[in-house]
Amino acid sequence: MTPQVIQGQAARSGLPEILLVAEAARIARVSPATIRSEVRSGRLLAIRVGSGKARAHVRVSLAALTAWLGRHDDSHGEAGRVTPASLI
Repeated sequence: MTPQVIQGQAARSGLPEILLVAEAARIARVSPATIRSEVRSGRLLAIRVGSGKARAHVRVSLAALTAWLGRHDDSHGEAGRVTPASLI
């Protein structure tokens, strides 16, 4: 399934294009700490909103999460495939 198909399914299911860390973690079925770790390492692209002493808020695009999941599917086979449509 291509990223465009997954994004189309996500749009029909009402998922936003920009996700909170908790939303991205729920879709990927990992912990929020895993999402933050992948963002820090550069393996998962994200945007940081805010600055200062408080921790910046991180947002993950659905496209970036889809690409990240695709890379993990390649190493874990079809059994690990998660798509936004499977959450409905």
